[in-house]
Amino acid sequence: MKKKANEILVEVMKTTTKKDGAAYTQTKLAEELSENAVKRGEKKVSLAAVNDRLKNENMKISNFIEMLDLMGYEVVARPKEGKRAEYVVEAGTDRKRVK
Repeated sequence: MKKKANEILVEVMKTTTKKDGAAYTQTKLAEELSENAVKRGEKKVSLAAVNDRLKNENMKISNFIEMLDLMGYEVVARPKEGKRAEYVVEAGTDRKRVK
């Protein structure tokens, strides 16, 4: 069964803990997204904005990657079959890796 980006994020949040042992909640995610936004010179991300992102079935890929990255995950694109190359997609960059 294929899952939507927001469903994947909710599942990851349920199973992932931060380095300090605390679970990833929407509040914690909003705090970390805000820290990153301020570093980039952007406005803070509100809890309501995180809630909206997690409910939206048409999430921007940049938001999806950023949220997964904060929780220690990466997005990998690879061919379904036959080829050896795979791509690791990171926030703002891409990197080719061959198995």
